[in-house]
Amino acid sequence: MNESQLDEMSLLHMVMMNDKKIVTLKCIDYMLCQGLNINARKRNGLTAAHIDVMDERKDILQLLMAHQMNPRYEDLFRKNPIDYAQQDTKIYHLLRNYFEYGPGAPNIRNGKDTRFFFFKKHTFKKHEAQNA
Repeated sequence: MNESQLDEMSLLHMVMMNDKKIVTLKCIDYMLCQGLNINARKRNGLTAAHIDVMDERKDILQLLMAHQMNPRYEDLFRKNPIDYAQQDTKIYHLLRNYFEYGPGAPNIRNGKDTRFFFFKKHTFKKHEAQNA
């Protein structure tokens, strides 16, 4: 990795510092749809995914996954995002699924939270039981 690949803080990194979650998600989604480099790095090699894992921002991480971020990019310490995740956390398992299955992982659907799919699945099973 050379210095020209390590950008100053990108627009993506700056938006992630916003404390209004819905505004942040909408801004990030818009920027990524406009072609912003999802794998842009800060001078220390951190991508948005590294930072989201460290900040425990599962919502943004799911959005980045939906836009097909590269989970294998390493920072200057040769760590990729999963190296910063605490084992047996939701973020850790989310990243493991992404490593294994890619953007089609069952708990990653267009950046939406998995609770929606649990609700939909649970409702369907409940409906089946009532009609049996």
